[in-house]
Amino acid sequence: AFSGQNYVGLTSVNRGIIKGWQQMDEPDNAQWNSVTGNYDPCIDPTVIQQTYASLKSADPTRPVLLNLGGGVSDETWIGRGTCTGRLDMYPEYMKGTDIISYDIYPVTAGYPISYVARGVDRLVNWSNGSKIVWNAIETTNINSLTSRPTADQVKSEVWMSIIHGSMGIIYFVHQFAPTFREDGIFNYPEIVTAVSNINSQITSLAPILNSQSVKGLASATTPVDIMVKSYNGNRYIFAIEMSDNPSTATFSLTGIT
Repeated sequence: AFSGQNYVGLTSVNRGIIKGWQQMDEPDNAQWNSVTGNYDPCIDPTVIQQTYASLKSADPTRPVLLNLGGGVSDETWIGRGTCTGRLDMYPEYMKGTDIISYDIYPVTAGYPISYVARGVDRLVNWSNGSKIVWNAIETTNINSLTSRPTADQVKSEVWMSIIHGSMGIIYFVHQFAPTFREDGIFNYPEIVTAVSNINSQITSLAPILNSQSVKGLASATTPVDIMVKSYNGNRYIFAIEMSDNPSTATFSLTGIT
């Protein structure tokens, strides 16, 4: 588990199940104030940095996770309120975490599916490759009454994330409409099967995926993006279509004898 840090988590005899500490979720978004009934501005990155220092002081042995919102990928997203468009804040947020993550749900929110990879690219670039990057993937209709991802779209979002540099996948499984269900993914057996199969495939490929990516050994024509690994004398090319449309790509390999 990743959890908020408190006395119980730090001292319980069962504390071994906690693998990391979680910062507040989506501090880059406007923050709802239940007292005033209005949204306050996003949380200043210095607050996140200070919290990080406190968490690490109490326990330097576990990593800290910070998850950011959809503004990572869509700089025009109004959910950030007065902070909308402030991309300059994100490198500062990254100083307050060991693992940086973000969420955007393109099918339910009406974005191009490639926005998932767009945000991953930004996290990798903003951290200069110095942070572990994770991201969250949609699995239900969340709060939409009309749109939810198919099994193929879930798989595409996962693999475009990995190909673009994500090292950890978080599945958003809640559903808020038409009724709330915390484990809403179980409303959709085909998505449960898809996620199980995706996880099994990733696990089987883990030694390869965790090896260093290599450049210059292969290329592909757009709209297909690739990641190349060289492991135990074999070359592995992971490829993903970056849209919801069928396409044909040409792959070029170098150094093949």
